[in-house]
Formats: sequence, C-alpha cells, structure tokens
Amino acid sequence: MHRLGFGSNLDASLALNALSSALAQRSVPRGLVHHSDRGVQYASKAYIDTLKNAGIRISMSRRANPYDNARAERFIRTLKYEEVYLYEYESLEEARSRIGYFIDKRM
Repeated sequence: MHRLGFGSNLDASLALNALSSALAQRSVPRGLVHHSDRGVQYASKAYIDTLKNAGIRISMSRRANPYDNARAERFIRTLKYEEVYLYEYESLEEARSRIGYFIDKRM
C-alpha cells in the first residue's frame, strides 16, 4: 500500500512530498510524461525541477480547458462517487488508507 500525499490544505510542499515518495517507490520508465492542471503546486520551481531531474517530461493543461485532462478527471469523478461520497472518514489516516486501497485495486 502506498502512503498517499494529501492533507488538510493545498500547497506545493504536499505535492512535492507525494512526488518524491512516488519517485522513491517506483522506477521512472523512459518517456514518462507527467500531466497536470495549472495548479500552483505543480508549477512551483521545486516541483518542476524534481520532474526534470528525474527525466520526466512535463505536460500541463491549457488554461480553462478540462478536456486536456479528461482521463484523470474521469478517474477523480469515479473516486468521488464510488468512495469519497459514500463514507464519512473518522480521520485523515482512515481517508488515506481507504482511498489508497481504492486506487491500488484499480491500478
């Protein structure tokens, strides 16, 4: 089970910690592309430098164009409707555990 990188607020360090954890647990296949929206956490210098240092190509959605990221958006919708909206998590740790299980069983 992977430790999920999410918390109670949105900042670049949270995304950077999640990326660093993923890079430590998995090898980066040749030609890997990291696609994201234009969120400040993904556009931060530290985040972009980490991607570049790992040899990962960077792709970002065009401004106000959700179709660029339709596949990820569809997965998030499924996650919300089949997991998140069905439970009232008692703690952040329980949410991490349940959502991590949900993601792992679909990968």
